[in-house]
This record gives sequence, structure tokens and C-alpha cells, in this order.
Amino acid sequence: MGWGSTELEVLIRPSATFAALVKDPAEGKRRLSLRVGLLLLVLGCAVSLTTAGRLVPAHVALGLVAWAFVPAIQIAGASVAIRTVRRDVDLWRALSVYAAGNGPWLVAFTVLPTAMLLSPEAAGSFWIGRGALPIALALALLHGVVLTFTFHRAALGCTRGRALAATGIDLAAKTALSLLWFQGMDNLVPQFLGALAA
Repeated sequence: MGWGSTELEVLIRPSATFAALVKDPAEGKRRLSLRVGLLLLVLGCAVSLTTAGRLVPAHVALGLVAWAFVPAIQIAGASVAIRTVRRDVDLWRALSVYAAGNGPWLVAFTVLPTAMLLSPEAAGSFWIGRGALPIALALALLHGVVLTFTFHRAALGCTRGRALAATGIDLAAKTALSLLWFQGMDNLVPQFLGALAA
């Protein structure tokens, strides 16, 4: 792998990279922890950049803790999908390879806050006012779904039908867990109804 970053390699050559990673004996709990840590660090930095306009260590740390539910939901949803289609694989190894597909989110949560920081005037009009932010996040989500399908095909060796089913299970499990999380935080109704909920 010659791009210097596994996540970048997955973005550029997903099938070949997933297939190579699943054969790498170093994949497992340690790499999964590092990949989760990277995602949390990027989320913490995004929180700090969008709230303070700079990297504030306390904001990064608090953002990292506040958004820790994201990789927890990701791992839980992926575990359900992986176990549904392949009970014979080492789950930690499979999750480690799966987490290498976080590239779309790493890019989104690096580029978007940086662009908003470098051009605050444009941020208000373009990113928020014209809907570019939701579109960028939707593209990251769509790319993530494609990478999930590719993971099940290339890393786990699933047929197209099983990979498609696993991708649907993965997405459904993450959606259900996210809704449960926000309901548990008593934040679900305000998210959907906004001021009407008050």
C-alpha cells in the first residue's frame, strides 16, 4: 500500500485494499483501537474548529468524549452485520478492516470545518445557507455505504446478494442504535420537531 494512509488507500482502491488488509496479520484489536482513536480525534478537532475557530485542547478532549457514541454505534452495527453473514471470521480482525473504511467521514470532518474556518463569510452563505453542508454529509454517508458493501464483498468474500443484505443490516442497525441513543438522551423529538416540541 503506497499512499501512506490505509484510509486513503481504501478511498482510492477499496476492493484491493480491503482484500489485502484481511490477509494482514496485524489487523485486530490494536489497529481497531487506533482507527477508532483517529476517528474520535478528527471529531474532537472538528468540534473545536467549528466552536472556537481554532484547536483548543479542552474542546478537542470534550468533543472526543461527547462523540464517543459514534464509533460505538458503528462497531455495534458492523458486528451485527458481520455476524449475520459470516460467523466463521475473527470479529476483531473483521472490525479492524471495516474501520479502515472511515475515510469519507475523516475527509468530511477535516475539510468542512477547515473550509468554514478559512472562509467564515462563505461558510454562512454557501455551507449553511445554500445547503452544501447537508449535501457534503450525505455524500460521505453514501460513500460509506458503498464502502460497507465493498468491505463485505472484498474482505469477507460475500456474494453480491449477501453483501447487499449485510450492508442493509449494517445501515438498519446503525440507524436503530442512533435513534435509541438520541431518544435516550431525550433529544429525538427536538431533532425532528425543533421549536414545535417546546
